[in-house]
Amino acid sequence: MILEILKFVHTVSGAVGVCAGAQVVLGILTGKPLKRWPTIFLKSALVASATGLLFPFHYFLPTHWAAMAAVYVCGAAVLAWRKYH
Repeated sequence: MILEILKFVHTVSGAVGVCAGAQVVLGILTGKPLKRWPTIFLKSALVASATGLLFPFHYFLPTHWAAMAAVYVCGAAVLAWRKYH
């Protein structure tokens, strides 16, 4: 049951991250002001990476290293965007 909830949260946060990332890229390319889209993208990417690390695994793969790096980078970017803008 918990694993299915984890899969759902991981999938939804990944989908939200992709949609928000597309909005961010579109806003950058058109020069429109980006209000909340970058924060939504970074937070959803952070949740997707963190929940991806919670799945059971037998071997430590390069994807786990990438997810751990993404957690640190997204966390730092959220802090930088929110606190220091």
